[in-house]
Amino acid sequence: MSAGLFAALGAALAYGVGTALQALGAQRARVQSRSVLRQPWTLVGTALDGVGLLLSLLALRALPLFVVQAVVSANLAVAALAARLLLGQRLRRAQQGAVLAATAGLALVGAAATPETGVRASGGLVLTLVVGAALTALALVGDLARPDTSGRWLAVWGGIGFSVFALSARTIPDLHQGTLVGSPTAWAGLVGGGAAFLCLLRALEHAPVAQVMAPLVVIETVLPSLVGVIALGDRPAAGTVPLAVAGFALAVTGAALLAATRAQA
Repeated sequence: MSAGLFAALGAALAYGVGTALQALGAQRARVQSRSVLRQPWTLVGTALDGVGLLLSLLALRALPLFVVQAVVSANLAVAALAARLLLGQRLRRAQQGAVLAATAGLALVGAAATPETGVRASGGLVLTLVVGAALTALALVGDLARPDTSGRWLAVWGGIGFSVFALSARTIPDLHQGTLVGSPTAWAGLVGGGAAFLCLLRALEHAPVAQVMAPLVVIETVLPSLVGVIALGDRPAAGTVPLAVAGFALAVTGAALLAATRAQA
């Protein structure tokens, strides 16, 4: 297993457990009528998200976007399983099948992974990332004025913001401080990722983990992966295109199945 693939798997585990802990913090915040940001479990979950962020950044610098995003999408299955243990949200049969589909998809995508180096984004792509980050931040501000009690739109904007982060991490020329400070791509990733994280936290205050994470993960998996293939030249290893396509489809299908079913309390 390559270091990049190992980092992507670690990110999926950290993100998934972190999301379940944030949901636990949000649940207790509702009961205690306190801010979700003051809950200890929320802080622990946030720390795990930080670990996942660093691991995914390492993976995005070493592997194609479609590989990293598909592998990291397994955090949805991890979050659903962790929520069962921490929140008592039992999984229906369809959701159990979705977890198995995601796991199988990971194995196939992992087999198709091939090392990549960083690529430069075109001017049009950089502008798109900046606009995407700004719109995600505006959506978050709008929710503060008129809350989305279903969590659905927050999850959608979270997926877009995390997509901006993934594409930014893939296309930043290097990680030197001077480059990062003066790079609009880096700032777009910072703003988009930060706003997406806060959208996720607010969505978890209103909806079960699986229903928040499913649309978010589908968007953050499919959108940057398509851009990577179309605009950045990402390709699977020679002779593994069928494995890559099948694995990616399984991973996305697993997330969609989780979105279509509700966890049993």
